[in-house]
Amino acid sequence: MIPSLVLALLASGSTASAIEGGKIASGENVVTFVLRDAQTGELSLPTCSGGLIAPRIVVTAKHCVVGYNSSITWLINEKWEVTYPGADIQSAELKTAKILAIFANPGEFTTTDDLALVVIDREFPVSENLRVATSDDMVRLRSAQAPSVTYGYGSTATSNLQTFIPYKIENKLVQDFPDRRFGLEVFAIQYLKEDSYICGGDSGGPNYILSDSFMYFIGPTGFATRPGCAKGLVGNFHSGGTAIAYKTNLIKDAESYLVKVKIEEAKQEADAKAAADKAAADKAAANKAAADKAAADKAAADKAAADKAAADKAAADKATSVKKTTITCVKGKLIKKVTAVKPKCPAGYKKK
Repeated sequence: MIPSLVLALLASGSTASAIEGGKIASGENVVTFVLRDAQTGELSLPTCSGGLIAPRIVVTAKHCVVGYNSSITWLINEKWEVTYPGADIQSAELKTAKILAIFANPGEFTTTDDLALVVIDREFPVSENLRVATSDDMVRLRSAQAPSVTYGYGSTATSNLQTFIPYKIENKLVQDFPDRRFGLEVFAIQYLKEDSYICGGDSGGPNYILSDSFMYFIGPTGFATRPGCAKGLVGNFHSGGTAIAYKTNLIKDAESYLVKVKIEEAKQEADAKAAADKAAADKAAANKAAADKAAADKAAADKAAADKAAADKAAADKATSVKKTTITCVKGKLIKKVTAVKPKCPAGYKKK
C-alpha cells in the first residue's frame, strides 16, 4: 500500500494537470511521450515526462510504464515516441525518437522503486554540464539543501489540459523526507512558492540540482504530499521521487542493451553499405560492358562502311582505267556506232 501521505502523480486523461506557476522551459533537457495515429500521423497530447541522462537513454517514473492501480489510463510502451528535448509538440519541425526498450525497476514498493529507463533509436543532445548524481553526490547535495529545478509537460491547473510546451519550477532538495521509511533511495524537494507545485501529468519529470556549475540529475518526479491542483490546499509542501543514484543497475542494464543495439546497428549499416557498394559496382560494370559493346559495334560498323567505300572506289577506279574503243557497223544503208572495251557489231551488221 502507498502511505496516505504520498500520492502518485498519475498520467490520467481525466486528472491530467501539472506544474503551476512555472516558467517556460523550451529547449531544455525535458522530454515527453506521445502516441502517433497510424492513419493520420497526428500526435496525441503529451503524457508522462522524462529527462535524458545520455543521448539515447531517458529516465521516467516506473508507474508511467508499469502502473500500480486502476487509475492509470495510459501506459508507455514501444508504441509510444519520445519528443526532442524541450520541444513544442505542435511544431511542424518536431523530431521524435522511437522506443527500443524499457527497463523498469523490479521492486514492488512504488514509492522507492518508481524508476524506469527508456532506450531510444536515435541520439538527442544532452547538455555538457549534465551529471548523473552518485550516492556521494546525493548525500552532499541533501546536506547543502542545494537549489534544484523540476520540469514537466503537464498543464496548468487552470486549463486542466496538458500543455504542448514544457515548464519548470525552482525548488530545493530537502535533507530529510517527512516519511523516514523511504530512506536514501527517495529524494524530496520543497517548493519555495505557494503558487508553484506539481500535479498529475508531470510524473517522470526530471529533477536537476544546480551545484558547482553542473546540473546533477537526481531522478524523476513520482509523488507529492498534496493531492490535486486546487489552490489553497498546497502551501509549503514536499514532493519527490526515486533517486537514480541508488538504482545504478538500471543504468548498467540500459547501457549494456544499448551496446548490443549499436553493434547490431553498425552491422546493419555495414551490410547496407556493402550491398550499396556492390550494387554500385555491378551497375558500373554493366554500364562499362554496355559502353564497350556499343564502342565495339560502332567500330565494326565503321570498318564495314570503310571497307565498302574502299571496294566501291576500287571498282570505280578499275572501271575508269580500261580503255574503250568505237567501231562503225553498217547494214545496207544503216550505220551504227558501237563503243565498248571489245566492241562487236550487232547481228546483221558488218564492221566497216
